[in-house]
Amino acid sequence: MPEDSGPDRWLEQILRTDNLPPLPATFAGKVARKAAHRIMLRQHLTEFLTYAAALLLPLLILLGILFFTGRETWKEWAAWMISARDLLGGGGVVLLFVLFTDRVVLPWLFFTRQQGNGEVQS
Repeated sequence: MPEDSGPDRWLEQILRTDNLPPLPATFAGKVARKAAHRIMLRQHLTEFLTYAAALLLPLLILLGILFFTGRETWKEWAAWMISARDLLGGGGVVLLFVLFTDRVVLPWLFFTRQQGNGEVQS
């Protein structure tokens, strides 16, 4: 695939023309806000996934150990997990909801509110 194809060639042609339309005075600010918003959202989602993995990995290791230690131990734990599945499932959902809200939604809302007031967080 040639390097000068598609959007790159189109952008080069536009930048070489003399009759560029004037950009609004707030154009750079809008681009900077959108870029900062995308970077912030990606950072917070990565942080959430890291925390979720840090919580789930020990649980999976424990379940693996229980599975390989013996059938009797596994059957006892499986019976207990089945009897308490509503409590375990509800606790897991609440934990993930609180973690997602704390690490993604709240920072996003505060960032959006600051951007709406014209303040730029550095």
